[in-house]
Amino acid sequence: MDTDYSIWAFCYAHSTMPHDFFGGVLLNSNRGTLQIPMVYSAILGGPEGEAPRPIVIDTGMTGAWSPSGNSYPDHETPAQVLAKVGLDPAAIETVLLTHLHFDHIGNLDAFPAATFYVQRREYENWHRVVAMNSRKFLQDLGERAIALLQGPAGPERRSQLQALLRQGVDFGFIGRFALGRHWRKATPAQRASYLERFTDRALKTYATRLASQRQAGFTISGVRPAGRRDVLVQSRITSQAGVLEVDWRVRQRQGSYRVIDVVIAGVSMALTQRSEFATVIRQSGIEGLIAALGHPAKPTEMAAATTVSRQ
Repeated sequence: MDTDYSIWAFCYAHSTMPHDFFGGVLLNSNRGTLQIPMVYSAILGGPEGEAPRPIVIDTGMTGAWSPSGNSYPDHETPAQVLAKVGLDPAAIETVLLTHLHFDHIGNLDAFPAATFYVQRREYENWHRVVAMNSRKFLQDLGERAIALLQGPAGPERRSQLQALLRQGVDFGFIGRFALGRHWRKATPAQRASYLERFTDRALKTYATRLASQRQAGFTISGVRPAGRRDVLVQSRITSQAGVLEVDWRVRQRQGSYRVIDVVIAGVSMALTQRSEFATVIRQSGIEGLIAALGHPAKPTEMAAATTVSRQ
């Protein structure tokens, strides 16, 4: 069977690099800089007479960002780049990842229908590093929370807890997940209002619950993979009431780690909220949910978060 394939390289941004980065010495480089194209590729075509099935190779970086702090003002998303050759990232079924550096795996969410392929050893090494860093991130977050809880009670402590939660928890992601399929139906104004009220309510609820406890300790009991990219960090929170087993789903994004779900007694808080929000929307619509989020939280809300098992 005849086949016809072509290889395409797509430039999605330009980077200003020292000339000596390529075959020289970076330190005290005196040969000026170069404008280097940032690229990923695609194999287009297929067997004659069959519908083509494009294969994308690497996915670039997310946004105009890098760990070094460099910015890329001409950065384009996969949707913008691939549209130039008539492709839609949402329709791509196969993505090959050459390796797992930030500028090669930054837009995986843009390919929701794709199966991703990467060398097993590369994935295992990457996941080992992510698991180690996730554990360190959560250990630090927990210890800082415990330190605050052991200090003087009052509005200042609640404010400090809210700041800590905002830093460590991706409320934007959780809020979008909790809204589910209704997120796409919401207008930009509704999305903005919803996320603002969701985040404000979640911060106040969690901070108030935490502030009412005088936790005695926080320890990490284990780390394991969760899905394709996440890590589940298992912990034990001890207090005068007993021991609370809590799992934290952590995701790395743009060089930082954030909590995207909390699992208590096997129950996902994000899934629970998604179910509750769907019920409100069925009864009152998205505007009804936004209005409800603007009301003070009920005393029983998030009660599951304080359920403690006796040892």
